[in-house]
Amino acid sequence: MLRLLHSLVVILILLPLGINAQEPPSSGDEGCTDPPVFCSLELMNGYLGYMESTAPDSPPCPLTCPPPVSCDNNVWFSFEAGATSQTLTIDPFNCTDNAGGTTGSMGMQGEVFQITDCDTPGGFTSVSNCFQTPSSPDPNPFTLNLNGLTPGGIYTVMLDGLNGSNCEFTVTVPPLQGVDPELTNLTGPTEICPGLPVQYCVDHNAAWPTIEEYTFTVPSSLGVQIGNAYFVGAGPDQVCIDVLTAGPATGNITVAGFNECNADDIALPIVIANLDDVEIDTFICFG
Repeated sequence: MLRLLHSLVVILILLPLGINAQEPPSSGDEGCTDPPVFCSLELMNGYLGYMESTAPDSPPCPLTCPPPVSCDNNVWFSFEAGATSQTLTIDPFNCTDNAGGTTGSMGMQGEVFQITDCDTPGGFTSVSNCFQTPSSPDPNPFTLNLNGLTPGGIYTVMLDGLNGSNCEFTVTVPPLQGVDPELTNLTGPTEICPGLPVQYCVDHNAAWPTIEEYTFTVPSSLGVQIGNAYFVGAGPDQVCIDVLTAGPATGNITVAGFNECNADDIALPIVIANLDDVEIDTFICFG
């Protein structure tokens, strides 16, 4: 089980100030699917945790260290990126072997991922080096170098004991000024006839990588969404929905992007009317 110990001074200084600041995550059933999340790098700095002799949380083992490599008693915690690259320094100490002694293999290994699916190898995208400490009850600190991050995106640290070794550890993070992600370029017809199928799309933002992190809202006066949102392009480049227009009416179609630490939304004004002798997408509306 992963424990979080922070000083009262830090908690008082960093009282919650909206969606981008929060108290430290509590301990509990942490794992790949539901790790504690730091929405402030300041809170993660000085983070103290430890691992126990437990089964690995999530197969498959995503570590990219040179083989042979296995996950034995991994622990997880997530954070909001503050820049496109940053470092995390992990300092293991008080390591014991998997029998609770100091004669077997001792130490830690770790890596950082962007995770979209904990159950498949393709759900883990590494954004750091994989590091393994030499066997020791008090290994030297090691640094995870993170690159290709999207500011505002959520990334997950996985730490594991070598051959089931149990260690305590602290995390050190250099100060960074976070940047909140934004939604851009919501497009689609803005003047349209009633009863037509149309498409609305917003640019995909890597801070919100999965389709579940986007919510479109279509007022019933404007129409009804047909099916679920979907990606367009190889990137993916856009997140789109299909709408069957209603009307006549005016209003806004909106879309929100969100994760555990941040959110943004964007709106597109829509006019649905019977337009005399106006041709729209090869259709002609008559009043």
